[in-house]
Amino acid sequence: MIQAKLVSPEKLVLEYKEIPLPAIDEVIIKVKYAGLCGSDVHAYLGELPAVRFPVVPGHEFSGIVVATGKEVKRCKKGDRVVAEPFIPCGKCYNCKHALYYLCEELKIMGFQVDGAFRQYVTVHQERIHFIPQKLDLKVAAFTEPLAVAVHAVKEAKISPQDHILIMGAGTIGLLALQIAKSLGAEVIITDLFDFKLNIAKNLGGDKTVNVSKTSIEDLFAHDFNEENVDVVLDCVGIPSDVAKLINMVRKGIKIISIGGITGEKVEVPIGQITKKELKIMGSFLYTSQDFEQAMQYLNKGLIDVVPLISHISPLDKIKEAYSLFIGDKRHTSKMLIDIGG
Repeated sequence: MIQAKLVSPEKLVLEYKEIPLPAIDEVIIKVKYAGLCGSDVHAYLGELPAVRFPVVPGHEFSGIVVATGKEVKRCKKGDRVVAEPFIPCGKCYNCKHALYYLCEELKIMGFQVDGAFRQYVTVHQERIHFIPQKLDLKVAAFTEPLAVAVHAVKEAKISPQDHILIMGAGTIGLLALQIAKSLGAEVIITDLFDFKLNIAKNLGGDKTVNVSKTSIEDLFAHDFNEENVDVVLDCVGIPSDVAKLINMVRKGIKIISIGGITGEKVEVPIGQITKKELKIMGSFLYTSQDFEQAMQYLNKGLIDVVPLISHISPLDKIKEAYSLFIGDKRHTSKMLIDIGG
């Protein structure tokens, strides 16, 4: 098979490799489509210390089961599937208390173990989710990022009367926008690029703000009513922006950080958090139930992912896909890799 291996920061090579064999409780999936996302780019640029080089990137994908280990009972050859792309240790406190996605020794495909930018992957049967027969495999490849958005919105406990500020109209922001709108909330979404904000507007965003033209400070000073916002979903991950928000938001609101994974350090105004009784939390992964709910959203057509797809590139052009994703943020949204084979 062919796979793309990230040997070291900014060094991605295509290579031939033997098709892996499944352990007794694993399945082999022939990958059809895999998403290229922001965290893959951070890994490529060497901005994520947890990445173990060399590694095959890719953690959001869809495919077809082609073989199973001898003790696999959950699925069979020919099943159309997606998978939760991580391996918990099963021994730490969180694993023992049904919080395996918060495992202290968690390994994630594409970062600590080989991922989906290859033609075949092995996955433990417990991480498998089935794709409904009528659901397109391109659409199904969005299950993983949608599960991230599902989990974040659950953590935010959004109500129909809430005013939501989503910072960042990337994939997670656009998915979270649609979930929040389905719950009846009013949503303002920001980004640096009109291309992405136009997608947000077409997907139901009540107001879009280009923060390269209107600052966050001006947004709070002139565009919000006196009640301010109820929930902020930060899908960008710039800590200094969150620090600014703490000073601008009204008392008692929730700020959910989804995009902050690169480790930038910033001074946090703890006094403001205390006096305002702000609820600030992180949302990184998801539960199996979140993953299944994401699949149902897609299957029922409640979330539209097609407008998010700006490019589909074959596996043998993956280096060009990375270059385009990094170099042309004005015209790129979600990029899918057509694994083929």
